[in-house]
Amino acid sequence: MLLTVMMMMMMIDRIVLAVVIATVVVGCSYFHEVSAVKDVPQTLFGGWYFLDNFGPFNGTLPPFIPDNTNYILLSFINPATMIFPQNFIEAIESFPNHFIMASIGGASLAGNWNWLNSEDSALAAAQQAAKWASFGIDGIDIDAEAQATNYPPENMVSFLQELKKQAPQLKVSLCVNGNPEGTTFYDYLINNHLNGAGPRYIDWIHVMAYAGYSQDVAYIEHYTKAPNSKWDHPINQGVSNSSVIIGMKGTKGFPSCDPDDYTEMIQYVKNVGLGGVAIWAFTNSNSNGTLPWFDPTCNAGYGNLCKGLLNLSTCGNNINPGLRIH
Repeated sequence: MLLTVMMMMMMIDRIVLAVVIATVVVGCSYFHEVSAVKDVPQTLFGGWYFLDNFGPFNGTLPPFIPDNTNYILLSFINPATMIFPQNFIEAIESFPNHFIMASIGGASLAGNWNWLNSEDSALAAAQQAAKWASFGIDGIDIDAEAQATNYPPENMVSFLQELKKQAPQLKVSLCVNGNPEGTTFYDYLINNHLNGAGPRYIDWIHVMAYAGYSQDVAYIEHYTKAPNSKWDHPINQGVSNSSVIIGMKGTKGFPSCDPDDYTEMIQYVKNVGLGGVAIWAFTNSNSNGTLPWFDPTCNAGYGNLCKGLLNLSTCGNNINPGLRIH
C-alpha cells in the first residue's frame, strides 16, 4: 500500500513538472511577451527614428537618442505589405521606457496605400496592424501623404475603427500639413474623429512644420486657434494644444547645433501645454541611409530640449557641445 502511494506521488510530481516545462516552453518560444500598457507622458519629446523604407538601414543607434528622449516613432512600415520589420523589433529593446509608435507610410511610400481603396481592404489592414501590439509598441502613426490623400477618408476611418476595436490600447497619431487649407483627407479626419463630431479614433496630430520657430508656431495655431483665420478655414474648431505635437527639423537644418528655435519652442510648449516636440528625423550612425538634417555629433539642441521638456535623469548624457555649423 505504502509503495503504491509513493508511486502515485511520483507520477503526480512528474505531471506537475511536465506542465511547468510546457508552460515555460509555450511562454518563451511561441508567444512574444507583451509589455504593459504605458501611460502617455504629459509632454512627449523625441522623433522619427528612420530605420526601414524600401530596405533595412544598418549602422549603430547613437546613444544620445535613448538618453534624451521619451518618444520614438519607428519609421517606416510599407503600407503595401504591412509587414513589421525585423529591425523595428530589435530597436524596441533599446527603448524600454519610451512611448513607441510604429509609423506607416512616409513621403517615399505615398503610392503604396492601395488598401485605402475599399472598406474591406482597410478592415483587413487594420486587423494586421493590431497584431503589431504583440511586439511592444504603444501606438501607430499614420503618415499618409501626397497621392495617399486622394483615397476616400471614410476608408481610413474604417481602418481606425477596426484597429481600436482589435487593439484598444494602441494610440493613434496622424501626420498633417502645416497649412490645413486644401487637405480634405486630413481635415475630414480631424473634424470628425479628433474634435468630437464623431467617435474619437485619433489621439493626437503631428504638425509637419519643419521650419523655424515663428513659422512652426503659425502652423500650430492654424489648428489650435481654428477657425480664426483670414481664409475659409477647413478646421471646424480648435484642436486642443495637448493633442498637438510639433514636427521640427533636426539640428543640422539650423546654423547651430543648439538652435535658438529649440529654446523658444520649449517656452511655447510650456506656456500653452502643447503635447510635445518630434524631430524629423533620427537614424543610425554609419548607416547606409542618410538624412539631410541629421548628424549624430550635432546634438546639443536635443539635450536642451530634453532638459527643458522632460524630467529625465539622463538628459544631457552623450551630448556634444553646441557647436556652430560651418
